[in-house]
Amino acid sequence: MSSVCGNMLTLIPLILIIFLISFDKRNLKRKSSRHFLFALGITALQSILDIIIAINAASAAPSYQITLICRCTTFTLAPFIGYNLLVISMINTSLEKYQSLLKLPLIINAGLSISSLWTGLIFSVTAANVYFRGPLFILQFALSLLYFLSFLALEFSKARRFQVDDTICFIVNFVVMLTAICMQFRHADLILVWSSVSVCLMFYYITHLHQNLRRDTLTNLFNRHMYERDLTYFNKKHSVTIINIDVNDFKEINDNSGHYYGDEVLQKAAELLQNHFAPYGYTYRVGGDEFCVILDKKLPVTIAAAFTALEEELIPEKKKMGVSKLLSYGYFFYNHKEEKDIYAAVREADNYMYNYKKHYKRKLINI
Repeated sequence: MSSVCGNMLTLIPLILIIFLISFDKRNLKRKSSRHFLFALGITALQSILDIIIAINAASAAPSYQITLICRCTTFTLAPFIGYNLLVISMINTSLEKYQSLLKLPLIINAGLSISSLWTGLIFSVTAANVYFRGPLFILQFALSLLYFLSFLALEFSKARRFQVDDTICFIVNFVVMLTAICMQFRHADLILVWSSVSVCLMFYYITHLHQNLRRDTLTNLFNRHMYERDLTYFNKKHSVTIINIDVNDFKEINDNSGHYYGDEVLQKAAELLQNHFAPYGYTYRVGGDEFCVILDKKLPVTIAAAFTALEEELIPEKKKMGVSKLLSYGYFFYNHKEEKDIYAAVREADNYMYNYKKHYKRKLINI
């Protein structure tokens, strides 16, 4: 009965997290939150089914029909957890359009699991309540593992979004889960899978919340807190390039087109800054219409060329607003061995940015 206690201990906090997410209606409007809620719900159900199987097996007169139905449900639903996590990772990527194709293996697995009630292809349970693995048992295991590994690969491909401590926590978390799954695959008598999956999903949720606290809610860039933290980290330790960026005439944009459109401009600018600079550094919204990029890797082009390309992608917005340049920028290379501190470099980058802005406005006046 130790497996019952273990599942109960992980089930209670898991259910609490499900309630926390489901009670916040704003969460349910986000596709990622809905899929994560499905993954949590299925995991909770799997833990409950394990508890039922263990209690039934320990009873004076165990019912093989109960074990049969519970096993069928478990094998049918198991791959849905990895599927939902993979879908979360695919959101807002070029892979999102392939989401519907990922459902086909789930349908095949569900059909084989249900047919096992009569064929024993995935599993079988004798009248004496003895459970056996079927010849195709490995199918649902391989499918779940494939979804999980694909999810991990996609998450690691976005590693620049995370800080080192997040990445370490993420790796340890899912290595533990995959180890538990592999151990139970080799030893059927071990009851490790759903308790370990529960714990991992809870830690993943906590890590996700931690990441959100570091993000600006409008643009999803790193926020001012992270900007200040990273300046402290780089100060007197690493050489970096600091780029300060400002949206030209942002007050006029809000006054003439409304704050809603102003927010759209900020979101578009943030998206392009992230796309252009994410492989080479970190992008922040430091306040209002002000952004900063800290480059710890060398760009393949000059900074001027990068902003020229960026401005070309902003042509639709610039036409609507009647401006020739949407962004002013200034940059300064901070050499930690030569400069006094990184904050002096930030001020220099600011000075260059405001000089750029003044030059741009003088050109407009002369025109």
